[in-house]
Amino acid sequence: MKRHEIVVRLVRRLGNSELPNFMGVNAALRRMNLDEPGNSAMIALNALVTVDPDLDLERMSDEHIECWLLTIHMLALARWRHDRDHSVGEGLVAMAFSENRLKQLLSADFDVLRELLPRLARRFATVTSPPTMDFLPLVDLIFAARFNAEHLHQVRLNIARSYTLADYRDSQKPSRQTRNAS
Repeated sequence: MKRHEIVVRLVRRLGNSELPNFMGVNAALRRMNLDEPGNSAMIALNALVTVDPDLDLERMSDEHIECWLLTIHMLALARWRHDRDHSVGEGLVAMAFSENRLKQLLSADFDVLRELLPRLARRFATVTSPPTMDFLPLVDLIFAARFNAEHLHQVRLNIARSYTLADYRDSQKPSRQTRNAS
């Protein structure tokens, strides 16, 4: 199963309030310490094999597990508000994510992403519009930063493009044009 399909299934499963122990599971995933994930890692890995029984955790490298733990932690902090209907750029603009923060995000290596993405997700959890954001480009950023330097450039360009388009569209809204004219 492809990474994006796994993410969609994780969101569907762990974002489902009907899940037994929903509050406890999500609290543990939000509190996860990525340096020492402990029991939260068990919960995250269990969710992974539940949504994709073909995943072979025994053969998965520690680096891949770290990427999945960061992905799950980020999505849990964002309250599982992933949906492709609203681009990553729309979400970043809605958070008033500055160009400097975007530069920091787009130049980050994996270790820096481990610090930045949980903060970004917490911040997105407080935004009410748009209600969701496409987190897949950020998931791609996580894995590319760790494993695929050639693809990393393209992932960064895609995020920058999405942000630029969303920022431009936002600047064309009548309410923002009125504010800028004042």
